[in-house]
Amino acid sequence: WNFHKKNQCLIICILGEVKFHFIDTKLKERKIILKSSTSKILQVPPQIWFSFKSLKKKSIIANLIEESHNDNEVQKKNKIKNYLIK
Repeated sequence: WNFHKKNQCLIICILGEVKFHFIDTKLKERKIILKSSTSKILQVPPQIWFSFKSLKKKSIIANLIEESHNDNEVQKKNKIKNYLIK
């Protein structure tokens, strides 16, 4: 699980198919599937927990953020709510 404190993410699926799972600070959930065939861009605002999983044997995503990566700006966890990322 990833959480950006202040950076917005713009995510595109370049190859394959990827399932995204989002949980906001009020524990509301949403799931979205991005496919390379649709060329849609996913906009993830700051302060949203998200995880992702490839639905194909091989998938590639690009994640563009507003500022250079900073370990103090992002949080990572293996478990949010009842969802465990292995």
